[in-house]
Amino acid sequence: MCGQSGDEGSDPRTYSSNNPRNDPRAVPRNDPGSGLGRKCSGPSRKWSGDRIGRLSLRLDAAYCTILGAGVALGAPRIATALPMSSWLLAALGLGVVAWAGLILVMLSRLPLRTALRLVMIANLFAAAAVAAVSTTGAALLVVLAVLAVAADITLFAGSQAFALRRLRRFPDPHHPRAAA
Repeated sequence: MCGQSGDEGSDPRTYSSNNPRNDPRAVPRNDPGSGLGRKCSGPSRKWSGDRIGRLSLRLDAAYCTILGAGVALGAPRIATALPMSSWLLAALGLGVVAWAGLILVMLSRLPLRTALRLVMIANLFAAAAVAAVSTTGAALLVVLAVLAVAADITLFAGSQAFALRRLRRFPDPHHPRAAA
């Protein structure tokens, strides 16, 4: 078990001490004084709002970088399926890559709550715009692919909203930017 030491195969009833807290073979409990159990399971800072929010923004930036580069590089081919010029698609792709860099700048310089709110709002607008573009697709497969991207963007907005809600419920008092 996590945090437990001693011979796990021996019978704990043969231990001479009357105090089970001193028995290294005793089952760990969620007793804060024991130092056992709490580190292994149960609520911890492992998935705090701070960590979820930062992870969401980093993954969002990585997704935007990959998607934007793919759109910019594949603009001539994508333009055959959508009524948009290839240079406009390439510019939009490069804009998405620039947005990914801006997300990372916001993550490093703004309070986490502010960065999460800004990126979440931008993601909701982007999802609506991508969904609107999907209606102009010539083939059903193109429409479904563009709608899938809109769904991905919406999921990122949802993860950012979840992190904001978790930050509100369980603020991290040790983080200097948690109070914003």
